Amino acid sequence: MVNPEVIGKTFTSPNLVVVQETQVNNFANALSIPKDKIQNNLVPPTFGITITLAQAQDLLVQSGLNWDRVVHGEQSFKYLGQINIGDELKTSATIENVKVAAGNEIATVRIDLTNTLTQNIVLSTTSVLVVRA
Repeated sequence: MVNPEVIGKTFTSPNLVVVQETQVNNFANALSIPKDKIQNNLVPPTFGITITLAQAQDLLVQSGLNWDRVVHGEQSFKYLGQINIGDELKTSATIENVKVAAGNEIATVRIDLTNTLTQNIVLSTTSVLVVRA
């Protein structure tokens, strides 16, 4: 059960993620993005989800969220800056709301991806996660 005291709390990963060219190429290949579309070290905007998803799972365990019972309710993205190969990024996850409906916990979580050099958020996602009863 998600502890209601974590509403408003932000969990920040101690780990930096360095965007590597091989990761970007693998991502582009998986989405059939031609190599010539990856130019000047620019990364496709959707690449950030590969970082936020992995990092958020680790961070949100601290909140009491049981990932074995989670299904996605909805998700939205705000692209706030460009991600480039070589960028060092840090992930933080904020529990914005938790409620119970029909025995299921519904958590709204915002996950921000921050460029550590500029301290600017480059990607912000909001997810509604349903923890099944």
